[in-house]
Order: sequence, then structure tokens, then C-alpha cells
Amino acid sequence: MSSEAERLREAIDFALKLNGFDGCYIYSDASRRLNQALAAKPDVCLWTLIDSAHGHYVTACGRTWVAGAEMTPIDVDLEYCPFTGCGAKIEVKE
Repeated sequence: MSSEAERLREAIDFALKLNGFDGCYIYSDASRRLNQALAAKPDVCLWTLIDSAHGHYVTACGRTWVAGAEMTPIDVDLEYCPFTGCGAKIEVKE
């Protein structure tokens, strides 16, 4: 279990207790939704070079990133996708 998932579970549990909920059903439903969200997250975000003159990449998560001429995401020390909701390990396809 990742530390991110554990922190989210702890936050859910804390929020439920603050609101007076101590029922297993509510926690179980929140935990099920969390597991679904984490399972849907891809392991790799493929970045494809679409314009080598300007360093434009299109990402598997649907964003466009501009590295600059003759630079790759690896050249600027990007290991994981910085876009919100993704965070997967970057794999570059040139």
C-alpha cells in the first residue's frame, strides 16, 4: 500500500469522525472509491515528441508540454508527470 493511499485513508477516517460518522458502511464506501481511483491511475505517462524544433510534447494524460529546442523532459530532470491528476512515471517516445 502506498503512503499516499494511507494518508488519504487517514484523512477520510478523520473527516468521518469529525462529522460524527463512525459507521463501517461509509468508510467502506470511501475506501472502495479510493481504491478505484488509485487503480485507474496509470503507471506510465507516455510523452510523444510532436515538434522537435521547439521541443513540444503531447502527453498520454492529454496535456502539451514545451521543453525548448533540443531538450527532453529527461534533460530538465522530470521523472514523473507534473500535471495534476497524473503523476505517473514519464516514458519519452521520440
